Amino acid sequence: MLSEKQASLKEWETAITLYELTGSSGVIEYLQQLDSWREYLCNKPVENHIEKDSIQNFVQPVQT
Repeated sequence: MLSEKQASLKEWETAITLYELTGSSGVIEYLQQLDSWREYLCNKPVENHIEKDSIQNFVQPVQT
C-alpha cells in the first residue's frame, strides 16, 4: 500500500514506527488517513521525524 501511494521515506518510517507500537491495525489506520495527512502537511516533506510519544497519543495500542 505504501508503494501504491508513492510514500516518502518519512512516511515509510512513520509506518514502521506505528507497526512497532500498534501492530498492523495502526498502520492500516495511518494508510487510510495518509492522503488527509498529506493535505494537512501541505504536501511538503516533513523535516522533523514524528516522535514515538506523539504517535502513541494519536493511536491506541493493540490490545492482546
